[in-house]
Order: sequence, then structure tokens, then C-alpha cells
Amino acid sequence: MRIAMIQPWMQIVLLSAAVSVVVGGCNRGPAMAPVSGKVTYKGQPLKHGNVLFQPSVGPPAKGEIGPDGSYTLSTYKKNDGAVLGKHRVQVICVDPRAKPANPDEETPSAKSLIPEKYSNYVTSEITVEVVKGGGPYPIDLK
Repeated sequence: MRIAMIQPWMQIVLLSAAVSVVVGGCNRGPAMAPVSGKVTYKGQPLKHGNVLFQPSVGPPAKGEIGPDGSYTLSTYKKNDGAVLGKHRVQVICVDPRAKPANPDEETPSAKSLIPEKYSNYVTSEITVEVVKGGGPYPIDLK
């Protein structure tokens, strides 16, 4: 049985390839920053709902609105923030007591408690620039 010997130059090529795979596998994804703030509607804190940030490139971030109007966004894991850059924003706030319009329906027809335009990235007309280091990102709905 003959064992093939690896030439020194081949060892360098194989080692370089292995290092490239390991280093490439350590990619931590896009640059992110913490994002939190308060959502107000007509000057008052929105008491519940969801905030979603959609970047031009990358995954969206979402967060639940608390009773005081505060929110914190998550993209990959809880409270990790959003990718850096410009985001279109949507806010969803529906009546939690919504009942089905028809008794045969399984899901309720949720009535929005804020103008419908805010529940869509395109029509909300809200944009936010997420910057390195994060910061408060207040959202004031009219």
C-alpha cells in the first residue's frame, strides 16, 4: 500500500483554504445598533401594538409596544436592535377586544385604533435612520 505524500506547496494551499472557511464562517452579519423609543399618537403614548422597521437591505426588526408607549426592537435575538441604515416604519395597533364580524369566522376582524396608513411601510411615510451607537427613536403619529 502506497501513501501519497502531500507536497509542501499543497499543504500551504490546503491550510489557506481551511483558514478561509473558518474566517468566512465567523461572519457576524450586518452591523447593528440598539433601537428603542416611545410611540405616541395625538401626543399620548400608544398603549399596545407593534413597531416594525424595514431596512432597504437586510432583515426587518420588530418590537412590541408596552403600556407606556415604549418599544425595543429585535432582529435576530431579543432586544438586539436593527441593522444600520435607513428604515421604513410601520406601526400596528388593533383593538385587542375585537370580536369576529361573523360568528362563523375563526379570527376577528381587527379594527385599527390608529389611522390605517401607519400599518403599511409605504403609506406610513415614517422613515428612521438607525445609526451606530443607537439612541432613542421616538415615533409620533398624528
